[in-house]
Amino acid sequence: MGKHCQLVMGPAGAGKSTYCRVMQDHCQQLGRTCHVMNMDPACEQFSYNASVDIRDLITLKEVLDEQLLGPNGGLIYAFEHLLANSSWLDDEFGDYADDYVIIDLPGQIELFTHIPVLPRIIGLLKNQGYHVASVYLMDSSVVLSDVNKYISSTMTCLSAMLTLEIPNVNFLSKMDLTKRIAPESSMAAYINCDWEMLLADKEKSEMIPKRLTKLTEAIGGLLNQFPWVNYQPLDVTSVESLDAALNIVDRILQYEDEDEAREIREEQYDETGGLNDVLPSAEF
Repeated sequence: MGKHCQLVMGPAGAGKSTYCRVMQDHCQQLGRTCHVMNMDPACEQFSYNASVDIRDLITLKEVLDEQLLGPNGGLIYAFEHLLANSSWLDDEFGDYADDYVIIDLPGQIELFTHIPVLPRIIGLLKNQGYHVASVYLMDSSVVLSDVNKYISSTMTCLSAMLTLEIPNVNFLSKMDLTKRIAPESSMAAYINCDWEMLLADKEKSEMIPKRLTKLTEAIGGLLNQFPWVNYQPLDVTSVESLDAALNIVDRILQYEDEDEAREIREEQYDETGGLNDVLPSAEF
């Protein structure tokens, strides 16, 4: 079946840990063995069952006490310490052949926008044979109520996509909370990043400071010209929404494709273990 890994990213409060817990439960109900790793050395508690916890290697409190760094600098130091002790990560993931892994990352955007920590971790996972994809969460209850926050969050999302260079899917999380904020009729513009439709809305366009109007239009025009960012709605209280989200991630991880290919190979082999029935005879 192969090794598959989701890297769950997004700003603080976007619902990453909740996503990990709910997706772990959902996978287990489907009969999958799903492991979740806590990759936040500052985390105090989480609700999922963590198979791997970076705090067993290093905690942010230890870094702050010993290195006299601030929170962001301490977090970067902790990840550099992880990379310097990559054998620990190899050992922790060594027994998860053919299992599904979800990694819960911290919310500090420095890690996935402009320093090479995560690309190097992705390299370690690929060296172990993992298919890796990123799952980026944006809190819909925040960004759908303010077009300025939506624009800045989308640019951060694009930065992460370009930095990591792996298959990616973006989710608007907490959709169960946003029905009163964004009517269904306007959701298409947010999901597809349709800037012309968004800026044509007088109420939304008036949120943008006049001195930034031309800059915002330029950013919107660029993203319309290169439509790399779009979103999928995610409601973790809905089984149908979780099914749809998992199917999307499975597709970009080639999870089902590998299963189908394995089944085809098994069907092609005859009882003696040969491929004589499916391979054409050679002619010389």
